[in-house]
Amino acid sequence: MPATIDTSTTRTVPMPTVPGCTGALTGPPRRRTARATREHHPTRFQPGNRAWAARRSPGRRRRFADPDALEAACIGYLEWCDANPLIHVEPVVYRGEVTVLIDVPRSRPYTLTGLYIHLCIGRSTWRDYRARSDFSPVIEWVENTVWVNQFEGAAAGLFDRRIVARMLGTGGMR
Repeated sequence: MPATIDTSTTRTVPMPTVPGCTGALTGPPRRRTARATREHHPTRFQPGNRAWAARRSPGRRRRFADPDALEAACIGYLEWCDANPLIHVEPVVYRGEVTVLIDVPRSRPYTLTGLYIHLCIGRSTWRDYRARSDFSPVIEWVENTVWVNQFEGAAAGLFDRRIVARMLGTGGMR
């Protein structure tokens, strides 16, 4: 049996908390007006305006003006990784019971994604820097440093070897 709504109890008196509001909707729904177009609202950027031509460069400045600035920022990331190790909590068990939890610092692996976040740049910006001949030695040095850190950490058992193998592209999923 379909449910029926008793319309005699519909509230049509103004609600005291919201001025001008009634409980029931009255009248047809409001129609939205068409969006304003360029003809209705003239701006200073009309077709043919060449204000952009007065700018000295076509875009914003690069975050790193020269390779030395990029290298210094990358070294800052590597130093930060070394100064802020990951903390692993190890339980100390005595006679079958956990007696103490010890914080054990573990080496933080260098990652390119972590470097991008530290430098406040994206992967595409990194590729753009790599394509420039003056930045390519710094980019190559940083990428090799990250690769060696991850590979040696996995070989020494500091990092999970399966995850590092996938990151480095040296092993696949089986």
